[in-house]
Amino acid sequence: MEARLAALEAAIKDLPTKVDIAELRADIAKGQSDMHKAIADNHRWTHGALIGIATVGIIGIIGVIGAIWNASKPTSAPTSTPAVVQPAPQLPPIIINVPAASSPTQTN
Repeated sequence: MEARLAALEAAIKDLPTKVDIAELRADIAKGQSDMHKAIADNHRWTHGALIGIATVGIIGIIGVIGAIWNASKPTSAPTSTPAVVQPAPQLPPIIINVPAASSPTQTN
C-alpha cells in the first residue's frame, strides 16, 4: 500500500496545475494573436498587389483599344494652309573641255 501511495504522490507532482494550464492558454492566445496579425498583413498586401495588377491591366487594355480605334480612323487633311513649294534652283551645266586629237605624223 505504501508503494502505491508513493507512486500516486510522485505522479501528482508531475500533473499540471491550474497555473500551468493558465500559462499554456496565455501562450496559445499570444500565438493566435500573432498568427491573426500575420494573416491580416498578408491579406492587406495580397489585395493591394491584386488591385495594382488589375489597374495596370485595365489601363493597358484601354491603351490597346485606343490605339486600334485611332488606327482604324482615316486621317483628315491638315487644317493649316499648305506651304508654297518652290522649285529647286538650277545649277549651271558642267562643261568639260577635251583637247582635239592631233593627226598622226608619218616618219620615214
